[in-house]
Amino acid sequence: MTLKKSLLPTAGLIIASLAFPLSTFAAGPQVITTITGVVKDATNHVDSGVSVTETCNGFSHSTTTLSNGSYGFSIPESDGCVIGKTVSVTGTKGSQSGGGSASVNNLVTTDSLVINFAVVNFSVPEFSTTLGAIAGFLAIGTFFLMRKRNLHKVS
Repeated sequence: MTLKKSLLPTAGLIIASLAFPLSTFAAGPQVITTITGVVKDATNHVDSGVSVTETCNGFSHSTTTLSNGSYGFSIPESDGCVIGKTVSVTGTKGSQSGGGSASVNNLVTTDSLVINFAVVNFSVPEFSTTLGAIAGFLAIGTFFLMRKRNLHKVS
């Protein structure tokens, strides 16, 4: 009787250890989706401290760029951000913003693991304030120049 009682916990442990891998296998491979990118400013320099938000399949996550302008997200499998889905990424720093999008692609697939990825690089701001001001001044100058010419033709 003593020998049977001492084997019972061991047999239970063996059965449990065999059941765990089988249940893991039955659930299918783990899916990992990674979204990464680099944010640069209008002069093509890396931009740190940008608030970045990614949206895929209706779920959003936020982070801040590092000193080298990079950001990264590891998306939970439950979000359904899988191959073929579009990832939209926006970034804001002060009053400036920018963004981009990309499709989720597959990197690796094994029996136990699927790794998907998307890379979205973008600039903040997308259209620099300086260029906007120059374009505005040129438009106003052109307007007044054309108006002046039209006034001289009428006189």
